[in-house]
Amino acid sequence: MPGSRSHAKRRCQVLVNLQLRLRERFALSSTFEEQLALAAADAVGPLRAAAAVLLWLESGEHVAPREALRRIADQTGAGAALAAITEARESGGVPTAGATATLVGALELATLMAARAERLR
Repeated sequence: MPGSRSHAKRRCQVLVNLQLRLRERFALSSTFEEQLALAAADAVGPLRAAAAVLLWLESGEHVAPREALRRIADQTGAGAALAAITEARESGGVPTAGATATLVGALELATLMAARAERLR
């Protein structure tokens, strides 16, 4: 695919930046459950966009961002993390899994996706 290396590089950079932002939010807000849950919920947009591009680069298939993230979460064993992130996003509060676990799940998902993007380079 023309330009796929540059797309992979950009997606990898987006995911690394997301990891840094999530780590920063964790460090600054670890005692504030609602802020941690909000940080995890805010990560959904970039994760979805990155997932859609990642699947396109890997297979050439165009997948809607929400579906792409679900597929990658299922493939990587991060389905529970995605469910907690989704719950935080939809409820606007702390999910059943807990805010810390939800933020850590978002961070792990971003890390797994960055590793996949890195392999495409």
